[in-house]
Amino acid sequence: MTEVTEIALLHLRKDVDLEDDSSVALQTWRKAIGIVSSRLGFKDQFWGLRLEDKTQLVWTLDWDSVDKHKEFINHEDYKPFVAELAQVFDFDAHPPFLTHIAFTSADSLKAARSAPAALDNGSSGVAMGWYLEDDVESSEGKKVTALQALLGWESVEQHMALRNKPEFAEVVKPVRAIQAKGRDDMGMFHAKLRK
Repeated sequence: MTEVTEIALLHLRKDVDLEDDSSVALQTWRKAIGIVSSRLGFKDQFWGLRLEDKTQLVWTLDWDSVDKHKEFINHEDYKPFVAELAQVFDFDAHPPFLTHIAFTSADSLKAARSAPAALDNGSSGVAMGWYLEDDVESSEGKKVTALQALLGWESVEQHMALRNKPEFAEVVKPVRAIQAKGRDDMGMFHAKLRK
């Protein structure tokens, strides 16, 4: 199988602060990252809080294959890993959203995740890939084939300035026509990713 990126969308527990370098929650989070980073088949990871709602975290993890990720899930290290995560994230009120994506280019994925490094249009890179799971549902309850796009930007303001141009509206019109409606986990958001 080819290299894949797992995307996890997680909700923080109340009063958890991952932006405070001295917080116990951040130390616990780093410990969990250390556990997964040591697994055979793990390649890299980036994470960041959603700028529109800092109670939500997006985590991208690169694996040699989906099978390598599944081996970790079935390994004895997985239970302590989830226990660490459960101290930081509220799995009861907000079950995590997890998926695997086969991005078309490792280089474009790297560029998109490591903004700022702007291209002519203001973005630092665009990475696109198809969801590998076939159980994605639209808000209407229909099975859909989902496409994920990651775009790196110098800033949110730069993205919004481009978004407000009339020519941008024309370019994204066909995309918005097929976008799954009512799916918070599949919509557009901003996050400043870090290792």
